[in-house]
Amino acid sequence: MHPGHAHTRPRAFRARAPRPAGARGAGHGGAGPASAHRRFRRGVNTPGPARWHVTPDREGLASLQQQAADWLQRSGVEARRAQHILLALDELAANVVEHGRAAHWLQLDLASLEDAVELELRDDAAAFDPTRVAEAAGGEPGIGGHGLRLVRRLASAFEYRRVHGHNRVRLRFARTGD
Repeated sequence: MHPGHAHTRPRAFRARAPRPAGARGAGHGGAGPASAHRRFRRGVNTPGPARWHVTPDREGLASLQQQAADWLQRSGVEARRAQHILLALDELAANVVEHGRAAHWLQLDLASLEDAVELELRDDAAAFDPTRVAEAAGGEPGIGGHGLRLVRRLASAFEYRRVHGHNRVRLRFARTGD
């Protein structure tokens, strides 16, 4: 499916460690190196990692928020922590919708780790590093940057990379605590 179309259900993704040629990873009957996906939290009703693609517009953002909220609930993330994650997602995705006018798609990956929830948001808009805006706005109250400062306070990790012409923002949230 093209990245500009919204999915009604998540597509699972799995982080993989590089393997030597011909080696088979764990779960494939081979004796290859353990895959990085073992770091994901496993539980009876815990969903695996998920990925959604939407168009960067208000409808796509609403769909993304609903899908993420459902996934967080199924993952057993406490309600207050889920609100923090959804607030950060809303701030970052809304910035793409409002300011990334050249964006054609928006992708969200969510993964439940042993002690954290990891969120990665990607888009194909012009390069924009929200971590720099949050840092610059950190000490000076002004007109902009309030939402990004809030994201920095809510997340235990806030990283940006520009990879192959795409913006990648990765956030990590502790599973418990404020």
